Amino acid sequence: GFKWSIYDDPQRATDFTVDKSNDKAEPFSTTITEGLLPDTHYYVWAYATNEVGTTFASPAHLNTLKILAPSIVTENWDEHTVTGNSAQVSARIIDDGGATVTAKGFCWSTNPDPLATLTTHIEMGSGNAPFSTTITGLLPKTRYYVRAYAKNDKVAEIGYSSPAIEFTTGALPPDVGQVSF
Repeated sequence: GFKWSIYDDPQRATDFTVDKSNDKAEPFSTTITEGLLPDTHYYVWAYATNEVGTTFASPAHLNTLKILAPSIVTENWDEHTVTGNSAQVSARIIDDGGATVTAKGFCWSTNPDPLATLTTHIEMGSGNAPFSTTITGLLPKTRYYVRAYAKNDKVAEIGYSSPAIEFTTGALPPDVGQVSF
């Protein structure tokens, strides 16, 4: 079987057994798919056990990849898509950070660094496909900041587009009401 650990001591290691219970000296291998942390150095020992005892090979060294928050960019931004109470925005994920994107969307605020934890956000699903929406319910003649965001299933950190899109909504058209002749 195999053992692995962050410590250079097979006695403190996690066991991953490969069943080779026969008398032949056949090569064996496995893929460790669970229990490893991202961006971590591990020692890995192959071992064999028989009636005399257990023998460990010299450790192999492996480094797991660092998992990051996704990277996102806003695109096709045009101030002509801003009205008195709405704005159209589009974004795409340029790097998923090494894990599955589980949520993506837009957040906005009158403060320069809006966060996805605000109530002023809209979630646009999951996955790596480009996404867009029209943000509605904005106040007229108000400066807003919008950022795209994405999360993946491996890190708690949320990735944001940078810099935030900055725009000022226009005036609403006058309400003419009903005209009678």
